[in-house]
Amino acid sequence: MRIAKKIFISYRREDSWAASGWLFSQLEKHFPADQLFLDTKAIRPGDQFPRRIDTELEDAAALVVVIGQNWHGSKEVSRLSEPNDYVHREIAISLARGILITPVLIEGTAPPRPEDLPPPIRLLADIQCYRLNRDTFESDVENLVPLLYHAVATDSGTLSETQGRYFSSSKTPGVVFRDFDRGPEMIVIPAGHFLIGSPDDEKDRELDEGPQKLITIASPLAAGRYAITFDEWDYFASLTEHAYMPNDNGYGRGRQPVINVSWHDARAYIEWARDLSGKPYRLLSESEWEYAARAGSQTSYWWGEEAVRKFANYDPGDEERRYGPTKSGETQANMWGLHDFHGNVWEWVEDCWHSSHEMTPTTGEPFVSANCSHRVLRGGAWNVGPSGMRSASRNWERASRRSDVIGFRVARALIG
Repeated sequence: MRIAKKIFISYRREDSWAASGWLFSQLEKHFPADQLFLDTKAIRPGDQFPRRIDTELEDAAALVVVIGQNWHGSKEVSRLSEPNDYVHREIAISLARGILITPVLIEGTAPPRPEDLPPPIRLLADIQCYRLNRDTFESDVENLVPLLYHAVATDSGTLSETQGRYFSSSKTPGVVFRDFDRGPEMIVIPAGHFLIGSPDDEKDRELDEGPQKLITIASPLAAGRYAITFDEWDYFASLTEHAYMPNDNGYGRGRQPVINVSWHDARAYIEWARDLSGKPYRLLSESEWEYAARAGSQTSYWWGEEAVRKFANYDPGDEERRYGPTKSGETQANMWGLHDFHGNVWEWVEDCWHSSHEMTPTTGEPFVSANCSHRVLRGGAWNVGPSGMRSASRNWERASRRSDVIGFRVARALIG
């Protein structure tokens, strides 16, 4: 396992120069110095400052924005409104890349308000802040470290001894595991931020895909590498009193995704997996589902703007049309190693149906209500055209509905 990406510390010299230096020194106890970037530590005389900043941002896995009382500039003129302001550029580039952004407030500094930020970086105001206080500085940084560990962890380098001890009791993004015999393969996806929904100019956009909203996935979690298969379902059914055996409609069982299962059926499987493994299995929330489907992308599909057959099983509306789902994993995985988020079978998520993202929690949690007879479906299916399998596309059905185009995928929290 390696740590390849860097933590970029963004600050304003006249505002938080000393605090940023202290933060760097504390983080050096957990990360090698070459995995941290602070301009005063890394940029030497003769370096081209703008080019070096841009290069480091391209390689960053996380942006730590240090904010003090004078971070905005003067009361009369906010420097943040200037596109060439370095702090503005660092935040704007990081938001566009979708990397982890962590605002850090020094002492009694108030969090930034949306109305005080220019549009390109206004989403910063939606991100949960950390606080660093002079009297508790070291312990405050310790609380920040686990999130940063996960943000920069990849499989292309070497962990320090301290990081190795941390990861020995937790799961790392990209790791594939199975909690019990014939259970689903799970893969760890990283913490981060993303914009749920589609922009106004996306092709085939529907009104229920807006408004776009910044969602924070504060901790890594595990998601099924594939939708639950008939193999996994039949094993569950053979060991429980759950009498329901879904029809495969002639498409086959084995590695085929289980179909003809309702939201309640999915919950029955999840409760069994919890009891068997002792792990907190559940459905993905709608926000988590889209976050996992996008895998860091901002396009209509994780691979780009146009539907591509090798990446998804869908209805192209021509002679290449295929009737029925394909075996799990036959199409290429996305950048996080997850298969079949686009097409094949619709997937139940935890959320109650709601007609826009106005009510979607920004924390990544599901939207639930007391009267919840209909649940959200995501991803499209083998009989759906390209527009219905976009990352932002949404659907709903009665929670009791069973169909040969509906399956589900499991998730679980990481508890060590």
